[in-house]
Amino acid sequence: MAEARKTILLVEDQALIALDTKRRLERRGYSVVLSYSGEDAVKLAASDPSIDLILMDIDLGEGIDGTVAARMILEGRELPVVFLSSHTESDIVELSEKITSYGYVVKDTGITVLEASIRMAFRLFEAYRETRKISLALHEKNQLLENVMKSFPGSVFWKDRNLVYLGCNAAEARAAGLSHPDEIVGKTDFDLGWNEGEPEFFRASDMKVLESGQGLRDIEEVHQDGDGLTTWMETSKAPIFDEKGNISGILGVSVDVTERVLATLALRESEARLSHAEEVAKIGNWKLMLDTGRIEGSKGACAIYGVDRDSMSLEEIQAMVLPEYREAGDRALSDLIAHDAPYDLVARIRRRSDGRIVEIRSIANFDRQANVINGVVMDTSEGSLPGRGDRN
Repeated sequence: MAEARKTILLVEDQALIALDTKRRLERRGYSVVLSYSGEDAVKLAASDPSIDLILMDIDLGEGIDGTVAARMILEGRELPVVFLSSHTESDIVELSEKITSYGYVVKDTGITVLEASIRMAFRLFEAYRETRKISLALHEKNQLLENVMKSFPGSVFWKDRNLVYLGCNAAEARAAGLSHPDEIVGKTDFDLGWNEGEPEFFRASDMKVLESGQGLRDIEEVHQDGDGLTTWMETSKAPIFDEKGNISGILGVSVDVTERVLATLALRESEARLSHAEEVAKIGNWKLMLDTGRIEGSKGACAIYGVDRDSMSLEEIQAMVLPEYREAGDRALSDLIAHDAPYDLVARIRRRSDGRIVEIRSIANFDRQANVINGVVMDTSEGSLPGRGDRN
């Protein structure tokens, strides 16, 4: 049986041959549209979307021949074209193949050969369309990947099992001292402009990935350029698998975390200075999280209370306050929470570490939105501060 309801445009200038061929094809289940000239065939192909294939005679008498008509048709739409001709000369056949390669049938070879050629043309055309669809999808994916790598703020690179670079993005090429990503292909870390010891460091983590089959995350890498500028990078690596599930290489992604590292170092330095200042001034800061009832204190605050933990419960802190000061402390805390009343309290506590009784002054405010009380505590045992609140 023929392909269901396939429509063929038969282009043949000889009416008797055209009608006979049309009748034979219709018996095979095809729908056939006749055209007797190249010009008419071009118009029909452009106007009739139901046409699935063209049987094109090369010699069409006056006007354009079949090869010219086929070129014009294929400029407007994709269709399989099978040429019909009584010519067997190689130059004629080669000319038709330069236009399209779906078939060349010598006239009078019989309907069986013609239909076989038509079936083959349909199969080739479907295979072509499927291949093109896959090719377009692959191109779109590659284009997407290329766009992602271009816009990604860090470096992307991939290597084979021998740790030879297969590719990278522009950021990695610049970091390696190259002008274009293509220049990295075929090179190893030893061929690039890394500092002494860096190639070995990079390859050591590469080998861990290859040997374990597991990715590595957040590898900290420190790089110093020729001007002495230090850059911190955070790199993650993962194995690449082939279609059989074997490891074929590694994929790496690096991001510049210099700003974060410098901010962290600055914060640590600031905290160290604050801690030293608190120690000298016998002062500390604390915050009470009302949702959990936990108090977090700075190093200075912990030293004043004689504790070695930076987080304790409110009850534990209240237990250190001498009994005669507890009622006033509880009232001041309640008034702060309920009425935003000023919290400026002087009390005596028994330090947990050595049992020593010390006088403290605690000042706090209430962050109602966060439901947190933030405070400062001072050891005033060796003297009083001007303007402190009355002792209750």
